[in-house]
Amino acid sequence: MKTSIRFCAVFLLLPLTLLLQAAEPAKSMAERLPPVRAVYLPPYALNLRSIDIYVHQARLLGLNAAVLHLKDPRGNIFWSSRIPGARRHVNPGVAKNIKRLVSVLKANHIRTIAKLDVFADNALVGEHPELGLQDAQTGLPWKDKKGLFWANPFDRRVWDYVTDLAKELAAVGFDEIQFDYVRFPSDGDLGRIVYRGNPQHISRSRCIAAFLKYAHQQLHPLGVKLSAAVFGLVAWKKYDFGIGQVLEQMTPALDVICPMFYPSHFPPGFLGKTDPGRYPGLIMRLSARRMRQRINIAVRPWIQDFWYGPEKVEAQIRGLKAAGTDGWSAWNPSGRYKATFTVLARRNGVRLTTPKLYPELADLRSLPDNLISLAAKPVNLTCYRKGYSVVSLRTPEPACRLNASTPAKMIMTFDESILDRILTRRRIDFGSRISKRVKAGLVARLMCRDLGADSRRMRPRPIFIDWDGDCRFSYSVPATAAAAFGKSGPENELRVVARRHFLREQAGGSPYLAD
Repeated sequence: MKTSIRFCAVFLLLPLTLLLQAAEPAKSMAERLPPVRAVYLPPYALNLRSIDIYVHQARLLGLNAAVLHLKDPRGNIFWSSRIPGARRHVNPGVAKNIKRLVSVLKANHIRTIAKLDVFADNALVGEHPELGLQDAQTGLPWKDKKGLFWANPFDRRVWDYVTDLAKELAAVGFDEIQFDYVRFPSDGDLGRIVYRGNPQHISRSRCIAAFLKYAHQQLHPLGVKLSAAVFGLVAWKKYDFGIGQVLEQMTPALDVICPMFYPSHFPPGFLGKTDPGRYPGLIMRLSARRMRQRINIAVRPWIQDFWYGPEKVEAQIRGLKAAGTDGWSAWNPSGRYKATFTVLARRNGVRLTTPKLYPELADLRSLPDNLISLAAKPVNLTCYRKGYSVVSLRTPEPACRLNASTPAKMIMTFDESILDRILTRRRIDFGSRISKRVKAGLVARLMCRDLGADSRRMRPRPIFIDWDGDCRFSYSVPATAAAAFGKSGPENELRVVARRHFLREQAGGSPYLAD
């Protein structure tokens, strides 16, 4: 199978025979998935801190799956893809180790679902306009109302690109690939679009069905399930209303269909209601029931968490239950689920608590002074009882995992609860999902500001901070702490202590153990 896009000179036409076969059942529908209750995790949440928090929440609330957004409509790739056509679109700061995130979720019995936005793709079309929909007036790639470029659903090279990405995620260990934007454009000046590569005038719905059949053939041998998010109105329309989504044509190639039954998105007059968004339970119940009557695969609707409070989220879940649908996924673009979690906490009779991801400062107060060193050179000496630390930059040592060569790396040697104390005292806002690395960067900037130093020109020198006091960094180190970083006699004794700490850390011991 191809591992990258073939950008050939001759435009590849969509095979008619593949399209005509797309409606044929591709697999047995006897297999059923257990009910999935999931939430959507946006790209910024693709880090270990956010995953650890979600695992804690899932245990309390009975959630058993997570939908990770790994390719967005702008074409950004949120994992370290090695596919040549995708490498330039990888977002460098997000999900550097997606395999580790997947392993953490799986270890906690949480189903992993990778969400890929398919045909809306700014990056791909911006780099290769020949793969996009063309604007009849300008000859340039066509843009929708949001300014997004769309890849041409009739072009097999686009199919290869998307399925290659999906296969890479299947190899990482994802349980399911969920396609979104698996459709034709729905907004903007649609009359200006030129669809190339369709000389047989194949319908849009047959094109989407053929793509899904092709993806199914590529992915199922890898042991991964395939799902697709579709417009909520698809449950009520037996014909294509312009986007290429027709249930009976799509579902033979899918394991799960995920309709977006967002009540507030249904048009005025739907079901005779002037404002359908005020009737979330009714919308969910009737829509899910109608969809289940038409198809023979699992239906897992998206429920609306945004704009709604707990009562309307509760109504949606009850509506789905009344329709015989136990599985669902909650959607909030910010990834914050106050309403959904409130509902689930009530249902489970639990109190939603904040996970304890690292020792709190109160837990450290009784510990002896802690010395962290790079070889025999002290990097961080922290006195928990008196509430201060002395730190110094150090050049890297061969075969040493500790690196304190930059201010941010040096600050990483602090306990995270101390970083919290400094940021709070300095009135720097931070959330529970922010990683220690980000906190260290914020504190490092505060340090450089306090010292009037350029982070790129700093050299090894003792720096003091009283984090029980004003939480400001200074070169004025108290005499009792200065000996540890000076060149006088006491340092010889300190080197022995430092070496002992260093060897213990290398062996995997706790840095909090007393000598």
